[in-house]
Amino acid sequence: MDKITIAIPTYDRDDYLRQAIASILSETEIDLEVLVVDTASPVNVKEIVDSFNDPRLKYFYHPENLGMIGAANKCLELCQTELLMVFPDDDRLIKGGLKKLYAKIVNNTSVAAAIGSVLAINEAGQVTEKIAVSEVDQLLDGATFYKQYLTGKIKVQPAAVLLRKTALDRAGHYDELVHYCPDMDLWLRIALQGKIALVAEEVGEYRIHGGTATAKFRRNAEIGRSYRDLLKKHYKLAKSAGIFEESELEETFRVASSQHAGSCIAIGLDCFKNGHEDVARQYFSLAYEMTPRLLDKVYVTLLSVSTFAGQPSYSLLQKLKRIGRS
Repeated sequence: MDKITIAIPTYDRDDYLRQAIASILSETEIDLEVLVVDTASPVNVKEIVDSFNDPRLKYFYHPENLGMIGAANKCLELCQTELLMVFPDDDRLIKGGLKKLYAKIVNNTSVAAAIGSVLAINEAGQVTEKIAVSEVDQLLDGATFYKQYLTGKIKVQPAAVLLRKTALDRAGHYDELVHYCPDMDLWLRIALQGKIALVAEEVGEYRIHGGTATAKFRRNAEIGRSYRDLLKKHYKLAKSAGIFEESELEETFRVASSQHAGSCIAIGLDCFKNGHEDVARQYFSLAYEMTPRLLDKVYVTLLSVSTFAGQPSYSLLQKLKRIGRS
């Protein structure tokens, strides 16, 4: 049986990290090594690791905080096996899930990654929803996965992705310039290297954290800009890779841009209603940059109602229009 390495980059986690490690070590039918990579965490990570007293568990310390992407790349540098995962320190593996992913990739070298569904959980570990990668198990060629993932038809979370190292080495590691969607960027590049196996069953649990509304809105505005830049990057990559006909390439990225613009508008309106006008400005500007006509449709739709957010619709829309185009 081929060994799997699961690397966990961690910073300032305690109980969540314990849960992540325990969930992975519960996999007893897989030849497994688990690397915990501590990037100068204020938490005593070594003590947490030592408390498990499991020979499959190894501790690595880096004397400075490398940030999310730097820490993930340090994990990839340390992984020496052909099959590997970079596992978030606040998520959990579902017992038996790793075996399901392993079965889809181990004997087929054309498969660059195996990806399963996940359960979303809250801070207390309670399940809130299922995020299905597919309704049935299937093997997709890279171009099909690339298109469906980019246009939102496939949802992927890190706790459910098993990678092939040779495909990863060809694709390259996490891009430090893609600040807020490095996982998506990497998985799209992985799809250019081979087939993607999808597992319908849940294999992991993805934890969703809370936070203040202002912090969430500001962070998402940064995510919005990062995703815009990702689309620009991957338009060039997909075109040079020749995985699409020209018309299909244009349509795929038109749909992806329109979807992102729609998300920016929806969150921007929510920001505006909650008094975060400066953040709303960023969202509307992004939406207008990506799909100007879509933002115009929103104005027309809102004009059909008498009031919005307690203000006369016409005066509000004029203000939104100035925000979006400023």
